[in-house]
Amino acid sequence: MIGRLRGQVIAVEEETLLIDVGGVGYEAFATARTLDRAEPGAEAVYAIETVVREDFIKLYAFPSEGERKVFRILQTVQGVGAKAALAVLDVLSPADLADAVAAEDWASVARAKGVGKRIAERVVGELKSQLPALSLAAASGAQGARPEIATAGKGRTAPAPKVVASQSEETASARADAVSALANLGYEAGEARRAVAKAAAQAPDAPLPDLVKLALKELAAA
Repeated sequence: MIGRLRGQVIAVEEETLLIDVGGVGYEAFATARTLDRAEPGAEAVYAIETVVREDFIKLYAFPSEGERKVFRILQTVQGVGAKAALAVLDVLSPADLADAVAAEDWASVARAKGVGKRIAERVVGELKSQLPALSLAAASGAQGARPEIATAGKGRTAPAPKVVASQSEETASARADAVSALANLGYEAGEARRAVAKAAAQAPDAPLPDLVKLALKELAAA
């Protein structure tokens, strides 16, 4: 099984990217976010999920091991295969998915292509029991892969320019930290995640201290 690939991105298509590893090209499916960040000619590291069926072998590329774990967790839901799991991660980041499950927001999950209300409700219902694992994977997957630009003619790679975390990454990190802070105060992971999700819905760009305060108000009102 292939679990990780480090190589040069050769091409980026509508649903897949092609990675050259030692002269062998690996085609892998990926979310729109991952494809948007892939840069042809650059070197990058991807966590890979290998899906084997009787009639095919497919690779799925993710910018972090955390996101790959979320992809796996999604497929534990009855009726959700690799295609549907990837579709969910196309519209929801791992952190957003954890928030949706905590808030029982099946409508957000239903925005995924090919995922209707029934499957979305099942995702939310069945993943509630796995919320701690989902939250942990989401937190570890907040930072994506950082490409390295290939140095022509020398067979080496130069370090990539310093990348500033995007607003979505900062938001995901703040939510994860807020859940951790509430857990340290003695709240259960599930109720902490639900409170943070509701607080974030009120103030999406709130800094960590404000997010914790809003979440505590939600917990007090519950």
